[in-house]
Amino acid sequence: MENMARAQAKTIMDILYPWCNPDTARETLEGLCTIFLDAIKVAQFLRRQRACWSVRFPITSSDALFFDPVSMKDDSSDDDDEDQYPFQSRQQYVELVVTPGLWKRGDEHGEHFEVENPVYKATVVVYRK
Repeated sequence: MENMARAQAKTIMDILYPWCNPDTARETLEGLCTIFLDAIKVAQFLRRQRACWSVRFPITSSDALFFDPVSMKDDSSDDDDEDQYPFQSRQQYVELVVTPGLWKRGDEHGEHFEVENPVYKATVVVYRK
């Protein structure tokens, strides 16, 4: 697995080399190998899970997207500000969706598919006047 990741990183570095600083090219290659190996490990872990995983952007049936504290986090606020969300969630418009959320349906035993939870909340920017 490591040899395959290194070979793919080398292929990408051959393409990117003209734009890299020659002094840091080796460090960049090692960093890219680490990213590939971590991605392979995460993919293998998710393949062993019997739960259903999905990556989703927040959607709405109307023209406006409102902030939902259950499935979204505001990129422009501190984590300590989450106490204010239940009161303001109905009146805050989402201006920009930065990253999607990761959702999990069911559990590792292949049961409880009726239960769906956000594992990582979608990152959004809330409109502020």
